[in-house]
Amino acid sequence: MVTRLTTKQVTLLNFLSEYFERNHYAPTYEEIRVGLGWSSKSLVDYHLTALEKAGCIAREFASPRTIVLTDSITTQET
Repeated sequence: MVTRLTTKQVTLLNFLSEYFERNHYAPTYEEIRVGLGWSSKSLVDYHLTALEKAGCIAREFASPRTIVLTDSITTQET
C-alpha cells in the first residue's frame, strides 16, 4: 500500500531525519514547532500522527523524545 504524504509531512519527515543525524535523539514537539515555524504543537501532533499511520515513524507516549524513524518510508507528495 502506498501512502501519499502532504508537503508538510515530507517537510516534517526531513526535519526529523536531519535532527536525528545532528543530535542522535528525537526533538520535542516544541523544538519541531519552532524549527518548522509552525503555529502550534497541536499541528505538530496532527502531522506526527499522520506519519505514524503511514508507517514512517513510531512513537511511545510515555516520553517526549520517543519518535523513531522506521525503514518503511514512502515520501510521495499529494
